[in-house]
Amino acid sequence: MGVGRASRASHAVENGFRRVGTGVAGHPWKTLGGVMLVAFACAAGLIEFEIETSDAKLWAPQNSPSVGYKRRMDSLFGFRDRTSYFYAEPHEGGSVLTKSRLLDFHDAFDAVNTLVVSESGTEYRMVDLCRRAGVYEPYASKCTMTSVLQWWDYNRTRIEDDPDVIGTLQSAPEIESYTGQALSYSMVLGGAVYSSNGTLESAGALLFSVALLNNASISEVQDRSPAEACFWELEYGRAMMKRTFGDLTTFPFSKCYERSVLQGSLDDDIYLMILDYALMLCFASFVMSTGSWLTSKASLALPAVGFVLLAMVAACGLGSAIGIQYSAVVQLLGFLLLGLGIDDAFVIVQSYRQSDPGLASGSRIGATMATAGASITVTSLSDMGAFLSGLTNSLPVIRAVCAFGTLGVLFDYAFQVTGFVAMLVFAHRREEDGRADGICCVRVTEPEQTCRGKPLDRAAPSTLQRFLLTSYPDFILSKLGKTVVVLTALLFFGFAAYGAPQIEADYRTKWLIPSNSPLRETLRIADDYFGGTFWTVTIATGAVDYSDLEVQAAMHELDTAVEGVTDMVSCRGWSEDFKAYYSSVHGNETTPDGLAPSDRYFVWLGEFLEDDGRAYTTDILNTSEVSATSIIATRFTCYTVRGDLDGKRSIRIMDNTVATAAELAGTLDSFAYSPRFLFIEGLKVMKRETLVSMSIAATLVFLICLLLLGNASAAVLVFVMVALTDLCLLAAFFYIGLTLEYVSALVLVLAIGFSVDYSAHIAHAFLHSRGATGDDKARDALGMIGKSVLCGGFSTWLAVALLPLSTSYLFRQVLFWSITFTVGFGGFHGVVLLPVLLSLFHTAAAQCGRGALPDPADTLKLGRRDVMNPLYLQTDPGKIDTKGGIAI
Repeated sequence: MGVGRASRASHAVENGFRRVGTGVAGHPWKTLGGVMLVAFACAAGLIEFEIETSDAKLWAPQNSPSVGYKRRMDSLFGFRDRTSYFYAEPHEGGSVLTKSRLLDFHDAFDAVNTLVVSESGTEYRMVDLCRRAGVYEPYASKCTMTSVLQWWDYNRTRIEDDPDVIGTLQSAPEIESYTGQALSYSMVLGGAVYSSNGTLESAGALLFSVALLNNASISEVQDRSPAEACFWELEYGRAMMKRTFGDLTTFPFSKCYERSVLQGSLDDDIYLMILDYALMLCFASFVMSTGSWLTSKASLALPAVGFVLLAMVAACGLGSAIGIQYSAVVQLLGFLLLGLGIDDAFVIVQSYRQSDPGLASGSRIGATMATAGASITVTSLSDMGAFLSGLTNSLPVIRAVCAFGTLGVLFDYAFQVTGFVAMLVFAHRREEDGRADGICCVRVTEPEQTCRGKPLDRAAPSTLQRFLLTSYPDFILSKLGKTVVVLTALLFFGFAAYGAPQIEADYRTKWLIPSNSPLRETLRIADDYFGGTFWTVTIATGAVDYSDLEVQAAMHELDTAVEGVTDMVSCRGWSEDFKAYYSSVHGNETTPDGLAPSDRYFVWLGEFLEDDGRAYTTDILNTSEVSATSIIATRFTCYTVRGDLDGKRSIRIMDNTVATAAELAGTLDSFAYSPRFLFIEGLKVMKRETLVSMSIAATLVFLICLLLLGNASAAVLVFVMVALTDLCLLAAFFYIGLTLEYVSALVLVLAIGFSVDYSAHIAHAFLHSRGATGDDKARDALGMIGKSVLCGGFSTWLAVALLPLSTSYLFRQVLFWSITFTVGFGGFHGVVLLPVLLSLFHTAAAQCGRGALPDPADTLKLGRRDVMNPLYLQTDPGKIDTKGGIAI
């Protein structure tokens, strides 16, 4: 882009913002009224506000196979049952397999069994909400429960009368459960100890679980809906958590209780958000204040923070009105937008101070906006570009956060350049009228004195500005300083180049459980006594002719193949048990391959479902409740290994299981599904989607910088600084043990927009400096805009400064360190490395005879009355020349 075109573009932008500033100065009350009208109109959309909690709608790409499989599974078999369970652990150690402790465990069961929850005037108990064990007696009316108490049929008297409880278990290691399936005591005893000859001696913990209905179409039989089950689960979790029954302490778990704990941890941290806003208010007051009651702008901190809040309310309202999904993760924006939104106010106030104080109100506000407008537009558009790039992400939760974030940045930008400027107009009038900042009813008797009675020097730089004008540039722009800076940057790049490629995509729900939550004790017991948790995978088959010999063979092949998947422990399904049944009962009538003859298949299947196979009545869907002559679909369940499976292993299990089921889909119409797949689908595409979003964000940022900076070389350098910042951030995740998951992936994309703030301001100021050499221009840029950049960076960090106090993993670990590293690396590349590179490139270009980086100031009319530009900073850093000007 040529010098002339760059200058004309810059001039047009500055003139546009000059008119905005002049217009607001002429009608501040109307401007404020318009801002409030827009904000409240958008906020009206909050009547449509809803919190989305569906895993399928938040965590998985909507075009992923698992989302389709979930819909199909739900349409065939209804929603999966909700499993509520609790562990019981002796609080003084020792074995749980004593009569007294089994009786204590029975007391805990009684507490669950008699727990009553009232909702809308109706009382609900476990027996009202549970899944019935089956349609056949003697257990048809019993809840589907699993625990060691079943060896005594949940009868307290039988336990009391049993002289040897361990002997009872040892004599029958496996019994028939209420559902008709085999139940081994190894499934419900944790930390079991055996003698050398395999005799059971003791156990360290006990497990109880019950299945609750989670499908309205099924629960109509018992006139209960999933909502009541969730209410019961919540009360169950609260009532049983760390409750003592004799020598035992119980630790419950249920899905609704877990969700309540996770949401509660985020809600509990609202006080941190309030404290952060208070801190930001104090910091903004400090930055905007001066030593004089008259010239101070500390009172503007309140509207600066207030407009950020107003922008978030408007964004949530408009987003809800147009159907954007709000989830708990969106709460992160409360911290992010605070750090971003306040920066615009800092730049506007500093530009106001650098404008000519002798100008009339409208002219001075116009000059302020002509100076600040392009700068805050670059950063705001870059932030919006980063958020907009996230809209291309296939992960719904990231798209939703980015959609709300885009609206938030847009509203904040609009409110700051109008509403905040209107408040600046009132501050300017107060200053002209000689009234004190924050105490408008008090007149300043000595306007040219500071609060301490010393003479007021309006042109005197602050301590930070003096540092940025003298000591700091003197070092980094010296030969030694440039060498140190470049070598440090190369060192950072080396560490980043090694660490960034090694980052892994991983996400585990337990990470989100607050560090102080007793739910962590539940998971500890699962790990210590039961080898961790496992997850189930359902293999479903469609409407095919199951009597066909090829289909029978394929069913057996499917069961064996899925069981052979790495990290898959076992499969328990009707097909293998049915084959074992007819081989035993009708062995002399089977085919040479050991299969059921086609004409006898459904007859034998009916016998099986009425006898040994009654546990599978809900796994085989028929067109008739009596006859099995036409099967719509079937399913069987497989179990993974216990333990804390990482992302790689989880993805491998999902891919291999889905592929195995798909291999026989032509014959069986088979597919594999697990609720865990919804999260794993997101992990699977996490790296690819993050890189795509980052690439789009980086491209948008480059184009925005190219357009508004008007210089290709400077735009490329800014782009490189942003890229290096994100690369270092990605590597930092690896070095401190973070993984690539939903929030860290989101911050990586947004960091591209955030880090532009540190580089774009410096580059823009450098281009418009009238310094004679590259070093002079770099010095000018640092002295002119460096304070605002540093204050903006510190304010971004201050927005998350209290998050280490949070109990939430998302806030304490991911968000805090993400923003800390973004600010740190962004600040280094923007305020340390970029001035050095700009100076070197400018000098090299001049020496090569191609001319230095274009100087737009050469084509603009400059002078004291050219209010488009702030005060030009001379090469002598101790002086400020009020007769020249440069445009930021």
